[in-house]
Amino acid sequence: MNIIRNILMKKIIFHSSLILAALLFAFGCTRNAVDIGKTGNIRDTGYSDWRDVNIDSLEQLLATKTLADKELMRIHNALSLGYLQKNSEKSAFHARQGILYADKVNGSYTTKGRLYNRLGVINDEAGKEDSAMLYFNKAMEQFQFFDRNDIKV
Repeated sequence: MNIIRNILMKKIIFHSSLILAALLFAFGCTRNAVDIGKTGNIRDTGYSDWRDVNIDSLEQLLATKTLADKELMRIHNALSLGYLQKNSEKSAFHARQGILYADKVNGSYTTKGRLYNRLGVINDEAGKEDSAMLYFNKAMEQFQFFDRNDIKV
């Protein structure tokens, strides 16, 4: 009886984490856009999703320009989102790269949380529930540092 109860509790916890991660992801999409202006500078533009990311331009920018860590973090975040529906391996690669740059940028908890959440989604879709849970928990850890006063209206 205890074995069945433990299995049920693990499933409840896992599915609760998935729901929370989906909510965090939905919130993250509203503040996740990157745009390259005519000057070649990167700027936040507000709402975006995977259809608005110009993958080729961002890949070319990574290959040809020397960029600050914050810009590299944003580009890898956008590429990870852009590849999410098309190529999960590339999406995961750019999420990991984005996390590396987020570690260097002070106060980048929301971006880092989004990237961990994206890795959780990728692993969940691949059937790797343990890895998915690990990344969803890491995402939640990042979002606990999130400052609600930082929201742009």
